[in-house]
Amino acid sequence: MRLHRLSMTAFGPFATTQRLDFDALGEAGLFLVHGATGAGKTSILDAVCFALYAAVPGARQSARRSLRSDHAAPDAVPKVELELTVSGRRLRVTRTPEFARPKKRGAGVLTVHATVLLEELRGGSWVGIASRMDEAALALDDALGLGLSQFTSVAMLPQGEFAAFLRAAPKDRAAVLEKLFDTGRFADVQDWLAARRRACQAGVDSARRQLEVVRLRALDALAMVPAPAPGPAVLDDGPAGELLSRLDAVLAEVTELSVARLTVSEQAAAHRDHLGRLLAEAERVLERQGTAAAARLALAALAQQVDALAEAETELDAARRAAHLAGHLQELSRARELADAAAGALLQARAVAGSGLGGGAGVGAALETMAGWDEPLAVAVDVARSLERCAAEVTRAVLEAQTATARLEVARADRVEAERAAAAIRCELDGVTAEAATLAEARRRAEEAARVVALLADVEQVEQDVAVTAMRCTQARQDFVTAEGEAVRRRAARLAGMAAELATGLVADQPCPVCGSCAHPHPAVASHLVSADDVACAEAAAAQAGDLVAVAREAQARATARRDQLAAQVQSLAPGVDGQAAAVELLVARTALAAATAADAQLPALAQQTDAARRGAMAAIQTEQAQAVAAAESQSRAAAAEAQHAQALGQLRAAVDAHAQACRCVVAGPCGGGPRRPARVNDVAARHRQVRDALTELLTAEQAAAAADRVRADREVELAAVLAEHGFAGEAEALAAQRPSATVEALVARLAEAARTRHQAEALLTQPDVLDAERRPPPDRAALHASWREARDEAVAALTQHSATEVAGRQLAGLRAAVEATVAELDPAAAELAVVAEVADCAGGTSASNRLRMPLSAYVLAARLEEVARLANERLDKMTGGRFALEHTDALAGRGARSGLGLRVRDSWTGSTRDTATLSGGESFVASLALALGLADAVRAEAGGLDLQTLFVDEGFGSLDEDSLEHVLAVLDGLREGGRTVGVVSHVAELRQRIGAQVRVERGPNGSTVATQVGAGSSAA
Repeated sequence: MRLHRLSMTAFGPFATTQRLDFDALGEAGLFLVHGATGAGKTSILDAVCFALYAAVPGARQSARRSLRSDHAAPDAVPKVELELTVSGRRLRVTRTPEFARPKKRGAGVLTVHATVLLEELRGGSWVGIASRMDEAALALDDALGLGLSQFTSVAMLPQGEFAAFLRAAPKDRAAVLEKLFDTGRFADVQDWLAARRRACQAGVDSARRQLEVVRLRALDALAMVPAPAPGPAVLDDGPAGELLSRLDAVLAEVTELSVARLTVSEQAAAHRDHLGRLLAEAERVLERQGTAAAARLALAALAQQVDALAEAETELDAARRAAHLAGHLQELSRARELADAAAGALLQARAVAGSGLGGGAGVGAALETMAGWDEPLAVAVDVARSLERCAAEVTRAVLEAQTATARLEVARADRVEAERAAAAIRCELDGVTAEAATLAEARRRAEEAARVVALLADVEQVEQDVAVTAMRCTQARQDFVTAEGEAVRRRAARLAGMAAELATGLVADQPCPVCGSCAHPHPAVASHLVSADDVACAEAAAAQAGDLVAVAREAQARATARRDQLAAQVQSLAPGVDGQAAAVELLVARTALAAATAADAQLPALAQQTDAARRGAMAAIQTEQAQAVAAAESQSRAAAAEAQHAQALGQLRAAVDAHAQACRCVVAGPCGGGPRRPARVNDVAARHRQVRDALTELLTAEQAAAAADRVRADREVELAAVLAEHGFAGEAEALAAQRPSATVEALVARLAEAARTRHQAEALLTQPDVLDAERRPPPDRAALHASWREARDEAVAALTQHSATEVAGRQLAGLRAAVEATVAELDPAAAELAVVAEVADCAGGTSASNRLRMPLSAYVLAARLEEVARLANERLDKMTGGRFALEHTDALAGRGARSGLGLRVRDSWTGSTRDTATLSGGESFVASLALALGLADAVRAEAGGLDLQTLFVDEGFGSLDEDSLEHVLAVLDGLREGGRTVGVVSHVAELRQRIGAQVRVERGPNGSTVATQVGAGSSAA
């Protein structure tokens, strides 16, 4: 795999587009990436990883959402574009991470999802391959053949991580190797063996549990057999093979016992059946004797009821005869009720009509006299009604005239008010028009005052920013002085504690790395050791503090410049104006603007109101004129109504005189005389109708009473004839003989029951079996029943014993087949379990035959680590002049720890092998670099021999002396064989003179930039 070009936009610390041409750098073979701390050297490697895997290495992966540069413009889109050649294919990957940007409309932010575009160069043009995340990941995985962890270990050698790998414990070293090498298939073998052992063990346990279940079920079946039965001790725990023979013996004994109990059960059943037949015969004799006794008792009871039954027959005969007279009696009763009602109605009619008769005349004559009074009364009533209508019309006409006059006065007042309102609105319109004319000038003054106030507010805010940045600058300088002092103190402590640090690595009977002596009589002791890493951390903190001082100074300068610029703008707009005066001017201008705006807004409404007031005044004038005409018309209608009323009153008086002449009476007449007052005409007419109706009802009542008397007499004659026909002396005797239907039915049922009882009793006493039973003595049923119960219980007990024994035999026979099948499966399963368990324990590292207690996957990793050590020694030999070599050790670890993944270093100068922790800082770096290169070669071989033509080595060169640095650079220079390009990432100044091709990363307040130098020339991206 070879990298060609890399482009980064708004990514990490790079606010603008930065480009790297790896082809140009590859011509030199070895190039240096350098820059200040935090400038973004590692971000270049992050961009390569992000383009290939959509992720960044290590702990930086948790910051995926912050890959977008904080220095970039708000609308800038973060993007990484990488061109590379892999497996003979020229590919280009363009990715954008997920990021947040401000919304184009409204407040808030919008989350933009990540995108990808994978292209391939075909025929001189780029062709899209995938634009989805999953498709691009699959295509790149097929092309690269490496995961992110493997790629960063092969193509980007992180020295700090491999220094930790060099000194790591075996279990931690195993975790790293498992990420780099695929040992999943060996772990799958371990898992399969463990699962197979569990399956075999489960099969054996299941067979044994099944045998135990069968034994318990056999004991349960044996417990069902009534005594005497075989004892349960014959099925106690024992070898599986013996259980079958013991079960056969028990089954034979139970079968023999079942046959014997069957014979006893059959004999008991025969004896029970014989006693049952005797008991049934005794019960039949007793039943027939009881029947005969009951029949004779029934005949004796009927003999005692002879008189009562005769009386019932007589009562039933009279009731049946009286039933034929029920209709005649009801008709006579109804005729009498109707005659009494007619007589009462006649008396009431006479009482009502008696006061209306004059001079004692008859009812017919009175009705003839009343008929001559109808016409005069009808004329009088019509005249009275006409008079009432005239009076109402007069009243309505007078009211309408008064109302019309009042409306006329209101219309005149409305006209005056409408004219006054129209004049007032015209005056208001003139004033608002004049005020609205000042709107443009008021708006200009308000905008100018607002700009001055805003600039003054910005000046005040920037003044605060100047003060804050000054304080931050002061604090940053203090932090830098403190950090620099801490770095100086640690360097001094490091130099003072060198001897104590060397003393911590001394081992009894092992040579000293300084003097070579194996005796250590007085090793130096220090209460607190300062390591090289502590010193490096302090120096890095001091450098970072210095960077923060520069940043704080730049921020203070920007704030001061901004303040001066704003102050100049304020002076150009409003010289000599302070914040308070500007605020007052703004308030006055805004007040004038609000008044002018309100006046301008009122103009359309006031124009409409003026027009409406004018139209209202015209309408009021028209309404006044219409009301005047209506008042005159109402007064004319009132005069006409009064004349019509006088005419109707004359007609009423004429009608009253006609009524008096027709009645020829004044006070004594049937309608109360002839009234002359119009209000009483209706009362006289009503009284006239009441008298006439009362006389008519009286005549009708007399006729109805006579007819009812005639009907009653006819019904009495008919009843007398029917009574004599049915043998009754009179109406009272017939009424006394009547009975309700329920009583008649009861008498019939009583006589029928007596006859049926007599017939049944006489028939029973003539039957031969009843006569024979009466002649026999009563049997002893109680004794026979007791004997039958005892025989029945014995038969049931015998049958129960036989059934239980037979069921137990069938269950034991069924269990025998299950025992035979389970025993046939148990022996092969136990043999297989022994073999599988031994193999699984050996592969899992828990078997006694596995002396190193190494699982299969660890054994494979140990082989990989041994190969890594061999490959690392090829370069470590050159870097150290043949002094050091890494050795893999599979020595058994103590206290059950993992074995097989140990690393030690062999020193050819002393001939001793020691722990890697005893190496110095520079020696550790050299060994770590050789180990990283060895791991890279091993992983590359594991991945199918992928040719990595671009390699990065990240940091760690600061701990090397001049000779060691020469050796390391010689090894790195040797990596260029075959056209490989090696990039060294470091801030060590000495490398800048030794490596000509360089990538310089410079930081700034607006983001970092990248500049490339190849030979004598340079280019900036």
